[in-house]
Amino acid sequence: MKPLAGNIRFKSQLFDFQLIRSLHHSGYGGPDFGECFAICSDVEDGDWESWNAAWYAVAERTRTKAEQFLTDGNRPSARRMFLRAFECYRQAGYALLANLRDPRLIPTTDRMQQCFRQSGELMDGRMQVLKFPYENTTLPGYFVRPDTSGRPRPTIIINCGYTVFCEESFLTGGLGALDRGWNVLVYDGPGQGSALVRQGLFFRHDWEKVITPIVDHALTLPGVDPKGLVVFGRSFNSILSARAVAFEPRIRAFMADPGECNKFRSVIHNFPRDAMTAFDKGDEAPLSRHLEGLMQQPDFSFSSRCRMQTHGTSNVLDYVKSLRPYEIESVLGQIKCPTAISCADHDDRGIEQPREMFEKLRCPKVYFPFTMEQGAGEHCQLGAPELTYQTFYDWLEGVLK
Repeated sequence: MKPLAGNIRFKSQLFDFQLIRSLHHSGYGGPDFGECFAICSDVEDGDWESWNAAWYAVAERTRTKAEQFLTDGNRPSARRMFLRAFECYRQAGYALLANLRDPRLIPTTDRMQQCFRQSGELMDGRMQVLKFPYENTTLPGYFVRPDTSGRPRPTIIINCGYTVFCEESFLTGGLGALDRGWNVLVYDGPGQGSALVRQGLFFRHDWEKVITPIVDHALTLPGVDPKGLVVFGRSFNSILSARAVAFEPRIRAFMADPGECNKFRSVIHNFPRDAMTAFDKGDEAPLSRHLEGLMQQPDFSFSSRCRMQTHGTSNVLDYVKSLRPYEIESVLGQIKCPTAISCADHDDRGIEQPREMFEKLRCPKVYFPFTMEQGAGEHCQLGAPELTYQTFYDWLEGVLK
């Protein structure tokens, strides 16, 4: 089967991947399939300015409709329409993330978050906006409950990776968790969302310094069962959360989507062997030349510039070098809680590391392979949300009994 990205609407795999990202959310409050394609009909392939303009225009119109529904007293339609506007603003803002100094980024982020929070305000008191104490500052997040009874329930702590705001993390698994009667907690860690865009906090490899204060605060919230804390790490956060869980004994279960052991190895696995051999011997020139060549490719250049800024680096070679500490081989044996690991067979990070992580774990564990034949072979099974959440959450139901 052909991969989805590059075969749906755009020749650019990155543009198609971002389109699939919104299609992935369409059943969870985002724009409908048809609306996503209509928006992208105004986008010039490979042109991020046209991407920003098309999504922003629809976001503005959708927000206006949501406000009119609210004025008319139509709360259900207003709530849904605000969530659709949120997703459109999120996509408009994505086009700006390669330059955090872009003057449009903060205003777009403001509107995105305002729409998400207005939708949350219409959930009858079930959503709380949070600020988690973190070192000498705070981290933003949300806590959402299935109801306001205050009955102790399991709480799913969801966090994703690069270029994701915690509001989107709520769509990627949060609504499915609420359907099961679980609480949902999402947050922006250093290098993510508002913690990056507003506070200038960069990624760090020792994520236990992030998750421990999150757990501390979670245990003060109404209806949180202290014996039912679950971490769901997705994309880059799977490796971050895996390390955190190794040091955090209060976690009842962990889900890694996908499994990953070493971020540096994931990034370099397709680099020329001679360049990496020279690099290991202290000669950076061949790798630098290779990366400079890759930076001439628009998709690689845009995604790399987004990621460079999340690590506080100014060039792609320094970004690659900054990934050295992001490994969990040394701590996998410390994970004690039941753990689920996924692997999509067309993930651009390769399929070796999920299996490697699974084999090195010494805790109760399960391995979930996803395939292109299922329509679930892309990174994080993008385009197959129902299958993803059903698979992970059915397993989790059994663990939590």
